[in-house]
Amino acid sequence: MKTGIQRFFDFERNDAKLAAVLITPTLLLVIGVVAFPLIYSFVMSFGDVEFANIRDYDFVGISQYVKTFTDPEFIDSIQVSAKFVFFTVLVKLVLGTLIA
Repeated sequence: MKTGIQRFFDFERNDAKLAAVLITPTLLLVIGVVAFPLIYSFVMSFGDVEFANIRDYDFVGISQYVKTFTDPEFIDSIQVSAKFVFFTVLVKLVLGTLIA
């Protein structure tokens, strides 16, 4: 015969199994919806692919990244975006603090 503590730990073990069974479909869905496209787009970023002909994939390596990160317009756009984010967050923080 089991004591109350033993029954509690059996219930806890069964509860963990049930939780694993219930969360598995959700995890598979999240992996399918989030992880697969993320990995696929990362792999495709190393190739020369046109939207009209996605099956024609030519591997080009990191040359596209080098070209992008050395482009002065890209660097300028990153600076503009960073300034925009900084001032937007600052204004929202000040207004939120004043309203609170």
